[in-house]
Amino acid sequence: LGNPSLSAERMRESMEIADRLLPKSHDLTTFQAAFRAPAFLGDALSELGNYDEALAMYQKSLSIAQRMKDESLPEKEVTLRFVVALERLGFAYSIKGEWQKALDTHLEMLTKTEELCALDPGSLDYQRDKATALDHVGDSFRGVKNYPKALENGKRGLAMYEDILRKDPQNART
Repeated sequence: LGNPSLSAERMRESMEIADRLLPKSHDLTTFQAAFRAPAFLGDALSELGNYDEALAMYQKSLSIAQRMKDESLPEKEVTLRFVVALERLGFAYSIKGEWQKALDTHLEMLTKTEELCALDPGSLDYQRDKATALDHVGDSFRGVKNYPKALENGKRGLAMYEDILRKDPQNART
């Protein structure tokens, strides 16, 4: 509703609740809630221009994804959380002008999207995630002034988007 301050306040409350629940829980639902709270708080903080704290929240989400992996929760769910956290983390690095960190993070995101695609090769959602990762990798290569690699990755992402659109012409996200 265009009120990132209120959103940040509510997400802090949500995160406090999830932080209390997480040590006692080993279920996917609790981990998902614990993952989302700092991610959404980071989004609100980004809207407010507080990129350092947003970055810390995205790092917290990434650490919760690692805990999910350590808990042996479903591989697709865990890998998807890594993708989401890495995308946001790379975005925050980009905003801060830390292009090499953004590139490293987006390359890791790309690797995770490739893992998702291997787990479910028919998933257009996972293919779209990979196309998005390629787009972000291209942006990050542009940031480090490697324009040939930026163009290469951007073209690969665009080709994937076009392929997904051919397969599902009603796919608004693509």
